[in-house]
Amino acid sequence: MKQLFLILSRASNKSGTFLSPVQHTVRNLSSGFTSRHDGSSVRNGAPAVLFHKNYQRSCERMFFTSRALGKVKQKGDKKRMGKPQNVDINELSDFIDVNKFTSQMDHAVEEMKKNFVVYVSLRSSIGSIEQVVVNFEGEEYMLQELVQISRKPKVVVLNVTTFPQAIPQVLEALTKSGLNLNPQQDGTTIFIPIPKVTKEHREGLAKSAKALFIKCRDHLKNMKIKEIKNVKKIESISEDQVRRVQNQLDIICEKYVKEAEDLLNTKQKELLRTE
Repeated sequence: MKQLFLILSRASNKSGTFLSPVQHTVRNLSSGFTSRHDGSSVRNGAPAVLFHKNYQRSCERMFFTSRALGKVKQKGDKKRMGKPQNVDINELSDFIDVNKFTSQMDHAVEEMKKNFVVYVSLRSSIGSIEQVVVNFEGEEYMLQELVQISRKPKVVVLNVTTFPQAIPQVLEALTKSGLNLNPQQDGTTIFIPIPKVTKEHREGLAKSAKALFIKCRDHLKNMKIKEIKNVKKIESISEDQVRRVQNQLDIICEKYVKEAEDLLNTKQKELLRTE
């Protein structure tokens, strides 16, 4: 090996540049020569020294092994990176109204948040009772539009003098509100005892919160499905574009579902937390 290194060094020094054994072998191969032990050369195809052929094959093995290891590493890197989560708004906007779509998604999540406040509360605050929806004479009204609301230490009092004919609908709306209310009527006045917070009440509210989340999640997914169906009806769109648009809509939808799920988890922790 020392002998070979000296030969290669001498050959390199003629050009004034030191070449490593690998570089020297590559240079000789590219010029059509293979070095012998004695420093002479022969054309490719002539008998070459066995030592040099073994050395050449060793270099080739190292080269291809390095590339193979590099490929394995790259595959591992790609696997760790996971599925790209970027959305190409420019391409997406060619086929759908992105602002309208995201606004509808925002509205669905905001509606769920509002329902959490109104229907899933540990205590029936005046604020949440005011927003109970009452169906009266074919129209929907907020409770505060039909009655006067006041609060005493352990009871909420509703004065229905203005619309006494709405009392049956008001009682029904309060009973079915999911607020765990037990309204009691006395003439044109309705008394609502503030319910005691029990473990069962907490668990019931947690289930109601999950039901509201499921309703929101399904609504989000239905909006996405509707958009995908509309995109597929476009005559000028290719199959690849349909797949890309569908993937991007999936990403947007999952973002909103995740936001709604996080709100649910926070609400359930609040409801099930013991004082």
